[in-house]
Amino acid sequence: MFGWRAESLTTDISVEGFVRDKWKNASAETQKKLVQNIRTYGFMNNTKLKAGEYIEYPASPVSGKIITLSRGFSGDDIFVNTEYGLLRYYPQFRQFRYVMSGELSNKKIDYIENRGGEFWFGTNDEVKVYSQGKPGISLMHVRWLPELASDIYYEYLTGVYYLQDWGTVGGAVTFISLGKSEQTSESGEVVGSFFSYETAITASYGARIFPNLYGGLNFKLIYSALAPKIVVGHEKKSGTGTSFAVDVGLLYDGPIKGLSFGACAQHLGPNIQYIDAAQADPLPRNLKAGFAYRILNTDYQKLTLAADIDKEIIQFKSPDNPWLLEWHYAVKHIGLEYSYSNFFSLRGGYIIDYDYYPKSDSADKVSQPDYEYDPDDYISTNYFTFGIGLHYGNLQFDFAYIPKISDPENKGQVLPLSDIKRLSLTIEF
Repeated sequence: MFGWRAESLTTDISVEGFVRDKWKNASAETQKKLVQNIRTYGFMNNTKLKAGEYIEYPASPVSGKIITLSRGFSGDDIFVNTEYGLLRYYPQFRQFRYVMSGELSNKKIDYIENRGGEFWFGTNDEVKVYSQGKPGISLMHVRWLPELASDIYYEYLTGVYYLQDWGTVGGAVTFISLGKSEQTSESGEVVGSFFSYETAITASYGARIFPNLYGGLNFKLIYSALAPKIVVGHEKKSGTGTSFAVDVGLLYDGPIKGLSFGACAQHLGPNIQYIDAAQADPLPRNLKAGFAYRILNTDYQKLTLAADIDKEIIQFKSPDNPWLLEWHYAVKHIGLEYSYSNFFSLRGGYIIDYDYYPKSDSADKVSQPDYEYDPDDYISTNYFTFGIGLHYGNLQFDFAYIPKISDPENKGQVLPLSDIKRLSLTIEF
């Protein structure tokens, strides 16, 4: 029979004894039902079985009562809804697999419906909705440090594609313009100019690792042109360099409904070499960790609280009590997002950054080679952020803004890290 297995007995035993040995942790009611099924479907009249005889018993959920059959996610596979849980049958592999999403593998499903590309699984107490990942592309433009220079900007293009049963693959291109700089001679005379920029090409992969745990990887090729075609003194190379890096991320759906945790390590790779190995510079390696909690989740309204910390992991700033200082000077973010009817989103946040640039009266001090780090020499830059999102059909538009912030030391001036606008457009297919 489908889903049943035959086993040769090594000793004389009763059906009840076989079930107790095979399913030690099952309840008495379940064991009783198994005994009944084995006897009924095995046409057994004997209470005792002899060594060497064969006994057939249920070995997978397919052995149970099949409630419904339905076309699966891809159209080629089949949902097999049994009294023991939900499975998918793959004709090309001739095998069954559990449907792990939403704990459907061990829940009794009363009905299955396909609505607009989404699958609705109804149980006796809730409805689970499964929506497959849609392929799409996103474009982002950021005016980076507009108070410092007008030709510093950030461009980002990415695309993703969902592979059924394998996960999600993606690719991205990043371009950062660092603006125009003047080339001077040893005497300070301007002899030319050059543009500095950095770019990276990324390949991505993400998939479910366990029912509540997801993982992702980025593989990057990095090209940095700080001073392209500029050769200084006796150096044999210009100020360009290449490297590669890996990002690793994890996402965990917590034990509390609506709560999830995430962490990632970015730019893990060898130092980038511009002139020679002795002058190689470390990549901007950093570690991020945070959480998100869905405070409100109705058909029309959603409210999400999110927070994270972002810490450089190049080196510790102080050998004395380093963990406390590292935590204190990590950048912290906290924010709220309110969404209505999956059409309009309103966002607000707050950033705490204690260590970005030195105070004016400490500039000479911190530039000395023998300088020992002192947090009192640096300005704390804490600021609010705002954003909106519009989602219509297959299009999504997002806008984020860091308002202008007055320099705490210089009245009438604005901090460089302010008045930053971020625009992005996402197209789903």
